Amino acid sequence: MAVLDTTFSVETITPEAEADVRNGPATRSLPGGMVDDFIARSHQSGWVNAWRLDAPGVRLVPKLGGPLAPLVQRLAPARLVLSHAGFDRGGDWAMVTVTFEDDAGLSGASTLLVHRGGDGEWRVERTIFGAVYSHTYHDPR
Repeated sequence: MAVLDTTFSVETITPEAEADVRNGPATRSLPGGMVDDFIARSHQSGWVNAWRLDAPGVRLVPKLGGPLAPLVQRLAPARLVLSHAGFDRGGDWAMVTVTFEDDAGLSGASTLLVHRGGDGEWRVERTIFGAVYSHTYHDPR
């Protein structure tokens, strides 16, 4: 899996989408300050350090520079883009968007609520928003 250089959150791509995040039912119960921090950080540029991900069974291709980077990333069987995380006021809860696509025509995005436990490890608590799309075409004949 290649981690792409960009950061991206589908929830903040337009002012309308951003308003839905602020006022939607899925975010009403989130810890204080988290949605505002997520939106503010989503507008920042810069690369997200994906090496901090702990994904058993997934081998990440490093972020590459230079003219061969797009080729190497396209040769990976899947691509992953992470948003900046937005944190609650205490820093123990966060929301982050993970966007993916693979060579089989599947793509999607999920915004996850994650929590840092007493052991310091971050764990996914639930999906706040999520959608998966299939871009394959099946001839009905």
